[in-house]
Amino acid sequence: MRTNLARSDEHFSQWVHPGENAFHLHSLGVLQLYSSPLGLASWTSSLGKIESKTVFLSDLADAHFALECLLPITLQLEPSQVIAYSYDLDELAVGSDESSALEEMRLMIAESYRLLKAERNNLGPLQQRHWNLLSKVIREI
Repeated sequence: MRTNLARSDEHFSQWVHPGENAFHLHSLGVLQLYSSPLGLASWTSSLGKIESKTVFLSDLADAHFALECLLPITLQLEPSQVIAYSYDLDELAVGSDESSALEEMRLMIAESYRLLKAERNNLGPLQQRHWNLLSKVIREI
């Protein structure tokens, strides 16, 4: 995985390219960018006592689905739990650690895809928006 980081004043942007060797980049201040050979890249910000970071899912760990692109998931690391949130999908998952929160998020995304696909002709505006996104980023195998 190759990760590029650009900084302009207070704005940071990143591009993640899966499929290559991973490396670790530590930026200035409280922001950190990590990448791993497991297909996750993360952006970490420690503000106050709560740490949050963004990871990018490269798969749903489901034999029936493949992701067409990386899905950003924000992790909020609290003392007793980790909260995973997808702003794009408006999905929330909670786990005792990062791994369990991400596993729960993967399950929720796959289940949302199945439910929205089954009801795609009867969706309200918000659910239609979620279905439009999921149907673009998930491919059935």
